[in-house]
Amino acid sequence: MFRVLPGHAERVKQAIDTLAECYAHIFANDMLITLDRNASFLEDARFMQAFNAAAADETEKSLLWRVHVLCWVAHNSLRVEGDFVECGVFRGMSTAVLAPYLDFARQPRSWYLYDTFTGIPADQLNPGHGNPDNYQAPGLYEAAVQRFAPYPNIRVVRGRVPEVLAEGAATVGLRGVEPDEWVVTVGQHLLHGQDATSARVRPVTWERVLELQGLQREDVLRGFLDKQQRLARSRGAVPPTNEEFLKAGP
Repeated sequence: MFRVLPGHAERVKQAIDTLAECYAHIFANDMLITLDRNASFLEDARFMQAFNAAAADETEKSLLWRVHVLCWVAHNSLRVEGDFVECGVFRGMSTAVLAPYLDFARQPRSWYLYDTFTGIPADQLNPGHGNPDNYQAPGLYEAAVQRFAPYPNIRVVRGRVPEVLAEGAATVGLRGVEPDEWVVTVGQHLLHGQDATSARVRPVTWERVLELQGLQREDVLRGFLDKQQRLARSRGAVPPTNEEFLKAGP
């Protein structure tokens, strides 16, 4: 489908028909036209099966190329750790393609789908824009919940972004996180490879984070001084203690 100026739809159709006569392979949809380009994803049975099962109308069917790109990105993202997050879900069409394509129910991660399901908040709309009627259709949230019910690791969360992100963080173990606050995690890498599924979390001040960073630098310095002291003793010298050296300063 193409968005065109009023009165020009027929001219656009004629132009596309002319291109189709001149080239063996043409893709023309979703404001994209390609001529004799590689479109081997059309022969990917797993992708096409997932796409055809999810695309419910002509508008969704026109998104074929962009959803293929999304599948490619998501598939490569499986190489790194972390959950999936989608902000702005509507009916969940793209996720409905990706989930079976990635066999997401078997993936050791979660997928969070955030949306108001009542349209874009008025203060977040671009100037001069409004909500399409179907963005505010009744039952969008309930339909999304039902659509992804077969996936225990896909969670549909109703709320306004970014505020709902803090609420979502709280549901997975972070308490006291308020909208618009920054969250800094320290030491989360220590859980890697230990089959840990949870961790105790406590809030600290930013000054404490800076203090920890200072301790890390001091630890490195003390390690260096210890090595230098051992080397000096091996040569019969009497080196100053770490405390004496640190007190003396540069």
